[in-house]
Amino acid sequence: MEELDYTKVFTIRTNETTLYFGLNSVSKMQRYIAGYSKIGVIASRTASRKSGALGDVLKLLGDKDVYVVDGPSPNPTIHEIEEMVDKLRGRGVEALIAIGGGSVIDSSKIVDVALASNVEPRRVVTEELEGLRHIPLFAVNLTHGTGSEVDPYAVVNLPEEKLKIGLSVIYPVASFDDPRYTLTMPHRQIICTSLDALYHSLEAVTTKATSPYTLTVSEEAARLIFKYLPLAVKEPGEVKHRYWLLYASVLGGIAIDYSGVNIVHALEHGLSAVNRNVEHGCGLGIIGPELIKKLYRETPANLYRLLRHLSPELKPSVESAEKAGEALREFQTSVGLKENLGSYGFDAKSVKEAVESGWAIVDTREEFYKPVVTKEEAEKIFLSLL
Repeated sequence: MEELDYTKVFTIRTNETTLYFGLNSVSKMQRYIAGYSKIGVIASRTASRKSGALGDVLKLLGDKDVYVVDGPSPNPTIHEIEEMVDKLRGRGVEALIAIGGGSVIDSSKIVDVALASNVEPRRVVTEELEGLRHIPLFAVNLTHGTGSEVDPYAVVNLPEEKLKIGLSVIYPVASFDDPRYTLTMPHRQIICTSLDALYHSLEAVTTKATSPYTLTVSEEAARLIFKYLPLAVKEPGEVKHRYWLLYASVLGGIAIDYSGVNIVHALEHGLSAVNRNVEHGCGLGIIGPELIKKLYRETPANLYRLLRHLSPELKPSVESAEKAGEALREFQTSVGLKENLGSYGFDAKSVKEAVESGWAIVDTREEFYKPVVTKEEAEKIFLSLL
């Protein structure tokens, strides 16, 4: 499969989003924006410019009225989203373009609904409001991790509450994945975003909503990440490696759209709610192997399908659970994830806060999974990772 001509643009239609994937795919945006005269652009502060994506989009927009605002920092807060809404409110924007990674695209979904519905972003996030509206959202994705360009989800920090909330908001109408835009990602981000995509795939096959479809796309995503992440770390300027990592992240996004994530994501949200310096994907990588051991005991056949591409010695049985988690940890170390929770300044007190924060999400996810650990067991695992 990897021998295909990766310079060609192809199309994926999933749920409400049409994704254009490949080199110069952003040119396909022209047909969508032709009828709009006032367009808001939320662009990551550095990556959108360094990658060339913002410049390419502005060329497409030509002489339209365009309002560009800086996107949020990683692990965006509700206050940053409120600031973006304030800058765009009253401009009469008819469509919104997000240019960035998961934080930018996630935030743009909330900004979009808040603007169109004339409500405060905090209410969009914390209340179940009826009759919300939205304007067309387009996403130019710049990382190979979140899959936010093909799903409706957004994650936002409420810092005063030390809480991170994930919610379903809106799908982009169309999204654009050009692997060239990922070539300027910082080295650390190559690792962290790819691990986010990997855990999307691993967790999606362990929930109550898992299906043959999500098992298939998740397996392919994991296989590609196990193959191409080590290559991208060694040869960050090779576009082919980024192409397949980007494609894997799309598959991971599709997988969680249909099947959701499991407890690893919930508990990591607690970590990065308490300490915003924790990169989401690398936080997953720190706590993930121990939790995958637990999940493997519950769903050995499904996780075996994915992890056999990493460790051929595994079996689709509970006896392989320990080996599965250790193989995953060794892979992560080999690509450069060497930190533990202590590296981010966590101690016993902040670990307890993080578990409490993450468990607030676990308590709302009964529809998707039954926790494989208790809150006390989760805290013990976290303490062992200091």
